[in-house]
Amino acid sequence: MTHMTYLPEDSALRLPLTSQAAQLAEGFARQQSSPQKREQVYWNTLAVYVVNNYLQLLGFQTDLMAGDSWNAIARSLSDTADLEIVGIGRIECRPVLPDQSTCSIPPEVWSDRVGYLVVQLHPEERTATLLGFTPTPTETVPIRHLRSLSDLIDHLHRSRTASEPPLVRLNQWLQGVIDIGWEPIERLLHPPQLAFRMLPEIGAIERAKRLNFGIQFAETQVALLVEFNPYSKESSPRPGDVPPTHIRLQVHPIAHPYLPPNLQLIVLDEADGMFLRTYSRDLDNVIQLQFLGQPGEQFTVHVVLEDVMQGEACVVERFVI
Repeated sequence: MTHMTYLPEDSALRLPLTSQAAQLAEGFARQQSSPQKREQVYWNTLAVYVVNNYLQLLGFQTDLMAGDSWNAIARSLSDTADLEIVGIGRIECRPVLPDQSTCSIPPEVWSDRVGYLVVQLHPEERTATLLGFTPTPTETVPIRHLRSLSDLIDHLHRSRTASEPPLVRLNQWLQGVIDIGWEPIERLLHPPQLAFRMLPEIGAIERAKRLNFGIQFAETQVALLVEFNPYSKESSPRPGDVPPTHIRLQVHPIAHPYLPPNLQLIVLDEADGMFLRTYSRDLDNVIQLQFLGQPGEQFTVHVVLEDVMQGEACVVERFVI
């Protein structure tokens, strides 16, 4: 269990530096070519590791591997200490030592960040203190001007709300109100794919959306297909019950015969808990999940693409039945 020590007025928070954090930092540092770069990478790695543990304790989902700080090439070429917070964005974790009254933020990390959290490292005591954050970067930030950790949490929650994709209201599809980006499947899938596709049930409405995984996966094109059917034979309720709705999700390749291996299709429930998951294997041309839901229920779909060299990308879509 990780123990936290609060400092006066909860203005800062002290956390332990674990042996695992030190080993990782030393390993990353040894990969660098100069003493100055080794020291930079060592401190940056410790700061990111501490912030990662802190945010996970607060219930935020993080992805260490997605940041430039965990990429061997990126950290050797830049002064980066970023951490990916899933569904929110990247936070920069800037290290300082106890004798520093200011924190330097290099211009190379002034973009693509949701905030800058300053971490004071105490290697002799094997602890680190989260001093506070600033939402906007400047070259030098006085530590006394940092905003509190409580402000940081509020800021992250606001950033999550702003970054969430719009809610797709499936019940409106029954009235012909289709959300932007969702097209008839014939516009995205080629005839050979349509020929082998499982046909929808009577009364079902289906649409597909082209997913964009970003520039690093520009050559990978897939479509997310959603079939929505409140009249399915699988939805027959008991007398007096509200009839459930049948949902079928599929991912199809576009312009290629097969899906990339290990592409994941994940469904989260209203509490963002894992509900269903499947993944593609070699030579799969479709993956699928299906389930029943009640009108008004929300669910979130993640389509995750992983590559050993290029990292991970995730497209998120939110729905209400």
